[in-house]
Amino acid sequence: MLAQICLLPLAGFLILALLGSRIPRVLAAIIGCATVAGAGFLTAQHLLQLHGGAITQSLGPWIAHAGGVAPEFAFKMDALSG
Repeated sequence: MLAQICLLPLAGFLILALLGSRIPRVLAAIIGCATVAGAGFLTAQHLLQLHGGAITQSLGPWIAHAGGVAPEFAFKMDALSG
């Protein structure tokens, strides 16, 4: 899922922002590095699946049928964005 690439570092930030002063520094460093490394791993995994095409993950409509147009909130990865 392409959304996980964005959500992993966000989750790491939220954990460290809320619990950073209460957890040991080593654990905070591990959480920070692991979430960013996990996002990098997922990005590399998706890039290997492209094969010259594109991957799109739709999360739903952005605006419900605005004048006959139905814009979607979606993540898209292609060779240029990778």
